[in-house]
Amino acid sequence: PDFFVEGVTEAGITRMLWLYADIDDVPDKFGSLRSARHDFVEIAEGLDALFVHWGGSKYAYDAIESRNVDHLDGRIYSGKYFFRDTERTDVAIEHRGYSTREAVDKGFDKLGLRREIKSEYSSPFNFVSAGNPRTPSAGTCSEIGIVFSSYCEHNFTYNSTDSLYYNNINGQPMNDADGKQMAVTNVIILYCGISSMGDSSGCVDMDLSGGCCLFVSNGAYENITWKKGSSSDMLKLYSADGKELRLNAGKSYIGLVPTDNQPK
Repeated sequence: PDFFVEGVTEAGITRMLWLYADIDDVPDKFGSLRSARHDFVEIAEGLDALFVHWGGSKYAYDAIESRNVDHLDGRIYSGKYFFRDTERTDVAIEHRGYSTREAVDKGFDKLGLRREIKSEYSSPFNFVSAGNPRTPSAGTCSEIGIVFSSYCEHNFTYNSTDSLYYNNINGQPMNDADGKQMAVTNVIILYCGISSMGDSSGCVDMDLSGGCCLFVSNGAYENITWKKGSSSDMLKLYSADGKELRLNAGKSYIGLVPTDNQPK
């Protein structure tokens, strides 16, 4: 993905939203596909993305239906555009859901979903040129820990050889099916308030209006701010001087971390 977005859901467990700028970059086979949560729907909506999921919470479906979010749902199209991986016998069935680039493409065609992004969403983030990376201004950062909850902690370690931060989750490398460890150019930590929705499922709501933020890249860090606003507003990142943050070219990880876990 071009962007990995992760945030807390029920009981401190996290969900991830993977964002691709081009459907041609989507893997031939990808998963596991899980159920949607309304905060992730809102982030996708603010980037004018086509939302692919397998089921969802009541609040996610309410958001999708009330705001006419373009989406493809495995709960509806299981066996047609979505499948269960019969080789993954070591995990529960909810972890076996997957799709393919070809199947998703056919699903988009079936539903008549547009592929052209709206012009106002065409440049959500500001990047420097690939051959001229910038170094954040606050100091060096060779390692950064992210605590979502007692169930989920990440640790990104910088490799100066390729200028990437390698991701470990709960002390173990976060690897894909081919054994390749997740590595990104930019690590962005958005601190946000988390509140209970008060239902029996334990759903939570993230305050996506804005707040403090930490940007880590090229072996260094700086404190920044972020802002989103309404459901259709883009997520925006700002440097300390109030100007739009310039990211280094490459893959990015965004963690929506509870403010209670923000370092003091």
